[in-house]
Amino acid sequence: MTALDRYVRLETTGIWRESSDAPPKEVLVTFGTSTITLTDSSEAPLGHWALAGIQVIGQDGDATIYAMNAEGDETIAIGDTMMISAIAEVSRGEITPGQPAAGTRRRPPYLMLSVIALLMIGIASVGPGTVRSQAIRMVPAEQASEFGDRMLISLMETGGGICGGVAGNRALDRIAARLVPTDGQAPRLRVLGLPDGAPVATLPGRTILLDRATIAEADGPEEVAGWVEIGLERSPVERLMETVGPAQNLRYVLTGEIGATALADAADAALTPPTPAEVAEAIARLARLGIDPSPFEAALARRDLLPRTGTEDAPAFTPAAARTRGSRPLLPKQDWSALKAVCR
Repeated sequence: MTALDRYVRLETTGIWRESSDAPPKEVLVTFGTSTITLTDSSEAPLGHWALAGIQVIGQDGDATIYAMNAEGDETIAIGDTMMISAIAEVSRGEITPGQPAAGTRRRPPYLMLSVIALLMIGIASVGPGTVRSQAIRMVPAEQASEFGDRMLISLMETGGGICGGVAGNRALDRIAARLVPTDGQAPRLRVLGLPDGAPVATLPGRTILLDRATIAEADGPEEVAGWVEIGLERSPVERLMETVGPAQNLRYVLTGEIGATALADAADAALTPPTPAEVAEAIARLARLGIDPSPFEAALARRDLLPRTGTEDAPAFTPAAARTRGSRPLLPKQDWSALKAVCR
């Protein structure tokens, strides 16, 4: 049995400081498969910390103080011994910042140069496309979620925390469930401020991010569903490996790791606007599901993202056809009101 098997969904309280000069706040800490999640008393998410990046930066009595970087701008103090053990077992939590782990030695510079040379030789011999395809095939679902969580943390540094609220999150879950087959895995929908005004981004681990302005400006849930469909059209692991480049692809094939800087760059690259092909397929899928795509098309037109061609073959949507397919309202009015207020 692994640490994840023993500790998954372990919960405790901790003392969180958003910054070094912020007042302490008691929060709920939940141990997940690749992150710990911090939520406040109203269950609003405050952050997702990738287990692979957590560092111990000090002690406060019996409590261990953690941060995501050695500077410790944002910290969480945890006193629960089981949670401390869980974090230590699957993270870098037992390593003093700036020091190698016990039983390891720093690699000499000439060894690192040799590794880099081997990476370049490997890429040249088999071709970057072959290496990328192999890297994509190797990523298991759990590690894809870890990469996605680390990319999310990077975006949260500029976009702020994730908008929360039980009712708003329930509305997002209902939209997600409507858009996937009954035997499919619904995506995780999250709302936050995305940089550069990007309406949607897709991260590995089936995480779809919606910009808070996308929700605030939406005229109805059908418009939100269209942006979620854009996210579903994308292949985030493939995009990740394409973005990080051949050297990181080969590094992943050889070591199972991707550099932190490369993941941060991939997070920024995930903010690209939708392509005409993605837009056309999203509109067609909404119509096939009995969801009126016209509010989404209006939103695309406002952003000058509606393709001039490529949507002619989309199945026509009519209220009568929707009724024939047994369509139902995408969201009850109270759920839509809760979703509109998710970031307030």
